[in-house]
Amino acid sequence: MNFIIHIFSNRMKNKNLAYFFLLLSLSLSSLAFSGNDTTVVRKEYTADRADKSPHIDGILDDAAWQTAKVIDDFKENSPYFNRNPTQRTEVKIVYDNVAVYIAAMMYDTAPDSIAHQLGNRDDNLTADVFRIVFDTYNKEQDAFDFSVTASGVQLDSRFSDGTYNAVWESAVKIVNNGWTAEIKIPFSAVRFPDKDVQLWGLQITRAITRNGEFDQWRLVAQGASNPFKYWGYLKGLEKIKQPVRLSLSPYITLAESHYPANIPGQSNYSFSFNRGLDLKYGITKSFTVDAMLLPDFTQVQSDNVVKNLSPFEIQYNEQRPFFQESTDLFQKGNLFYSRRIGKQPTEYYNVYSDTSKNKVIFTNPTAARLINATKVSGRTKDGLGIGLLNAVLANTYATARDSMGNKSKILTEPFSNYNIVVLDQQLKHGSDVYLINTNVNRTHGYNNANVTGAGFYLNDKKSAYAVWANFALSDVISKADSVPNYVRNNYGFRYDVAVGKMSGRFNFYAFRNAIDNKFDDNDMGINQTRNYNINGLDLTYNWFKPFGKFLNASINIHFEHQENFTTHQLSNMGINFFTHGTFINHYNALFGGYYQLTPEIDYYEARTPGRIFVRIPHYYVFYEVDSDLRKKFSYAINGHVGTTALVSPTIGYNRFWELGITPHFRATDKLTLELSSDYAVDNGDRGFVGYDEWGTIIFGKRIITDFTNVLSAKYLFRNNLSLSVRVRHYWERGHYLSYYDLKGDGYLIDNISYNENHDFNFNAFNVDMVFQWQFAPGSTVNLVWKNSIYNNGDVIINDYSDNFRTTINSNQLNTVSLKVLYYLDYLYLQRRKK
Repeated sequence: MNFIIHIFSNRMKNKNLAYFFLLLSLSLSSLAFSGNDTTVVRKEYTADRADKSPHIDGILDDAAWQTAKVIDDFKENSPYFNRNPTQRTEVKIVYDNVAVYIAAMMYDTAPDSIAHQLGNRDDNLTADVFRIVFDTYNKEQDAFDFSVTASGVQLDSRFSDGTYNAVWESAVKIVNNGWTAEIKIPFSAVRFPDKDVQLWGLQITRAITRNGEFDQWRLVAQGASNPFKYWGYLKGLEKIKQPVRLSLSPYITLAESHYPANIPGQSNYSFSFNRGLDLKYGITKSFTVDAMLLPDFTQVQSDNVVKNLSPFEIQYNEQRPFFQESTDLFQKGNLFYSRRIGKQPTEYYNVYSDTSKNKVIFTNPTAARLINATKVSGRTKDGLGIGLLNAVLANTYATARDSMGNKSKILTEPFSNYNIVVLDQQLKHGSDVYLINTNVNRTHGYNNANVTGAGFYLNDKKSAYAVWANFALSDVISKADSVPNYVRNNYGFRYDVAVGKMSGRFNFYAFRNAIDNKFDDNDMGINQTRNYNINGLDLTYNWFKPFGKFLNASINIHFEHQENFTTHQLSNMGINFFTHGTFINHYNALFGGYYQLTPEIDYYEARTPGRIFVRIPHYYVFYEVDSDLRKKFSYAINGHVGTTALVSPTIGYNRFWELGITPHFRATDKLTLELSSDYAVDNGDRGFVGYDEWGTIIFGKRIITDFTNVLSAKYLFRNNLSLSVRVRHYWERGHYLSYYDLKGDGYLIDNISYNENHDFNFNAFNVDMVFQWQFAPGSTVNLVWKNSIYNNGDVIINDYSDNFRTTINSNQLNTVSLKVLYYLDYLYLQRRKK
């Protein structure tokens, strides 16, 4: 350990790189001489073709089940590895030309103790779960995951895509000796190679909630980096007819909004009627087209808006289903940030300053107008993944009106085309290599952009050691309206390489990330910083078996050394550590900390090219405790506390802390309540304020207080009928204590003459109430009420109740919308016709 700290504590320009490549060489040697492949015995199950399809009702008396072979040799994976399960499980699998069918009998000696909380699809519930997983390409890299709870809730995903949703059937019953599950997974719901004889990877698991028990048909070694290597095989699927995978989801949305803008001649109410279509079509067994026409995102969950004091944009989660689902291929190289498509228009704020005094802006769309988007994705039988995504945006205009009532349009975002093409070749042992290109083309003289990336991930035979790398080249293409056919290319690049041991009790990886000062993928991706090199080392040790009061535990240490890419000047160096453990009472605890070894050179906080801000070294510890989630009442407590170093009596310390508490109450199997409260204080944060009249960069010392409350409640009338509400109130206030001039060397000097007021009192309040009815597979009716309030003032309110009352009394946007989506499946319609 002293040797490692010595490496990272020396401020060397080239030696740190030498040390990194020394680690790389040693690790590659380990990779090359890691021994012969350890043969893993792969279980096999051969499914029979059913003469008559089972009826999916949870009653396992169909003729197809009477002769099917039984799977019953399960083992416990956790909490006690390789022990016989406490309860017996039997599973059978058959198929026909349409689907794979699964029957499962989960015996239980205490059927009245089976956990069966109700929920919506894909909810994380306190319930027993049966799960079956298919690696349809048998490439040990991806799989289709289907689960059903003892309460009948369906969960599905892909290992590479947690948002994957398919239309399939299931039924469960709790009986006097346990519970049953019967499942039908249509071949149209999965992708598989175009072969007469299929060989799929297979895993089957069962979770018994009251014991915290997880059983597997094929036991996966503890700490395995590639669990696929331990799975069994599903055989017997032969001469499956190519299903017509065609589904249409037409929808209509009616919405009424109210906002008290009180603009003369304009109503405070607005009504909208939208209709559109989602389409999925299977070109082959392996490739699918997903398309949407005239999309409507009225009902997506509200963003967790925060006050932004940083020089960077806030990155919000994607809430739109089309850009959540089946986008795993497009994430290769981390070059795609889907919220760029349909983002806030580039000129959204500029229209207010550019219009003349006698004009008023009375419409200004907050999102660029998306016309359509299409995805094509899939894999060949040889494991070549091909993905294409294309989205088209129309011209987006703000509307102004002069004193005579004349209207005019102002372009805020031009007609644009967003495109991604990706190729991803799967290799042996879970390895792969990819090539990706992203491209944005705009009209009206706006810049175009092109980014090309490539990379690989290579495992050894045992998937114990790995080496990986990513490379990208960006080109921002500038155009000038005054010079015909003039373009200027602005190239930049980045790369990252790493090598490590990824399985077993002791894991590590060494890495190097680098990006030059011109790399820019922000037209279709997101990149906050550039012009740096980072060398690092990550070490982890795991305890998988129970010991003392623990069921399992781990400890991690992470080192980073960052320097300027151009000058090789040290920018930052620090050590992060944490330890995590699960206790035998199923509580979880995490404790860690960060120690910054050197001052940080910040190239962005000054908001001025060529200027730096030197941040004082800081240190903090963080913690989290989670109680037993199986209980009706559970809670989580988390937070951190830290301080900066004392550089001088004038600057002083900067102490900060945060405390979060989240109680969770499962009142019944139908009703759940959760309150998340977070309170944070930074009593000496220093950051950019602005410029004085002479152009001097002004910084301020401020006390920042954050208070966030999120109340969530859900009531299930039944699994397909629910009412949920989410209320979030975010309050941040900042009071400036003193101001400074930023010197040329990056340090601060007192400015006693600057006296402008930069205090702020910011509130964001949102309500999302959703009544959801799934009246048929894949078909829903959603009635949604959304309330939004954003309030930003320069007068600090210290009392919470006074602040809340002021916020609620502010102007607010209320929207009520009704959306009806109907899923139409070609095969189902054909069967109905017959």
